[in-house]
Amino acid sequence: MAKKLCRGTGWLCLALAIVAIGADGVNSLNIGHAQFTPLGAVWYRVSPATIGLAQAAIQSHIWPPLWDPAIVAVLRLPAFAVAAALGLLLLLLCRARSRRFRFGHK
Repeated sequence: MAKKLCRGTGWLCLALAIVAIGADGVNSLNIGHAQFTPLGAVWYRVSPATIGLAQAAIQSHIWPPLWDPAIVAVLRLPAFAVAAALGLLLLLLCRARSRRFRFGHK
């Protein structure tokens, strides 16, 4: 069950990456040059309160340098790239293993 959830999440991330690159493509055509939306801007548009909450929680309860520079660097990356990388990673880690014949085992 966990592998199905993991694979489903991977496919969902890839679908979100496609939507994000499509939106960035339309936006780029409108402004006349390529421009990609950073993950942090998408997160802020979807839920502005939680980005500040996440920052405060990580800096006060986990490890302050984890937020800046590590997480801030990820938040500056294009949203489609982060979603695609996460989706591919999840699909790779949770892929169905092929059953190969091994000598001496059934």
